[in-house]
Amino acid sequence: SQDLASLPGHMTLLEKKVSDAADRHTKNLQALRDDHSKLSQVLEDIRDSRATTGERLQYLERVFGELGDKHAREMKTLRAAHDKHSGDLDEVKALHAHHASMPERIDYLEKLLG
Repeated sequence: SQDLASLPGHMTLLEKKVSDAADRHTKNLQALRDDHSKLSQVLEDIRDSRATTGERLQYLERVFGELGDKHAREMKTLRAAHDKHSGDLDEVKALHAHHASMPERIDYLEKLLG
């Protein structure tokens, strides 16, 4: 019965955590999209420049390396958030499993009151 009383509080906390995580994921996704646009512009600029093939290649290697490192860090962050959310979901499932149905609650109250 104490567990049932704390269920709404747990649900509110978990809903906030999920909402905050969704906001972070949206921000990270937008960052990835921005990086993609930036890379497209870089490639267009390279095509338009008069740089030698070697200079173009070095520039591309540097840009791809930087973006690859950044995306790897972001993916690591997203994976960690996903793992945490998976744990939160397991917690919600566990709380829900202990949730009594209405007939079970009535039976409990009837037994309690005699």
